[in-house]
Amino acid sequence: MPSIQVSHPVFAPIAVECNEKESIYLPGVKVGNMVTVSTAENFIPIPAFTGGGAVFKDAAVAVNTTSIPLLAYELMFGMKINGNTLKDPPRVGIWGGFGYIEGNINEKCDYEVVVTWIKRVNFTPPPVSRVSKYNGKVTLTTPSFTGQALLDGGKEWRDRFFFETPDEAIKFLNFKAGISE
Repeated sequence: MPSIQVSHPVFAPIAVECNEKESIYLPGVKVGNMVTVSTAENFIPIPAFTGGGAVFKDAAVAVNTTSIPLLAYELMFGMKINGNTLKDPPRVGIWGGFGYIEGNINEKCDYEVVVTWIKRVNFTPPPVSRVSKYNGKVTLTTPSFTGQALLDGGKEWRDRFFFETPDEAIKFLNFKAGISE
């Protein structure tokens, strides 16, 4: 899985999953300032005697960061932290949308700003032994967590949007994740 450096990572829990449409999200939160993200699509092969090819199964998503805001940790992993007490989180996090901004040079050699929105992802909480709370943030001793992205009702697992400036991309991503400025 190749990793890319991204900025403005956000997460928004899914409120309603729609059969043929994109999910509806609850208000989200910024996950940090700068993280590294990698994704890898997984496919199920189709036997040659039935036409061959492959069908999308899921996508592995890995996020590397040293810390995330406390509210982001609670929204992503479905657990509250009281004081400095951490309890083992559930084995499965909360389904939601995850987005980030990356820079890209297109085929015309122009710089463009790309927003990637992963529509339906579930991150696995890090073990409590690797987590500590400090000053409104959760610090991860092992600075990564992984998740699984599945198709949404529209039969896509991610969308990509292109902008000319980072400010346009941040405004769009905040709107998409329900983050008020």
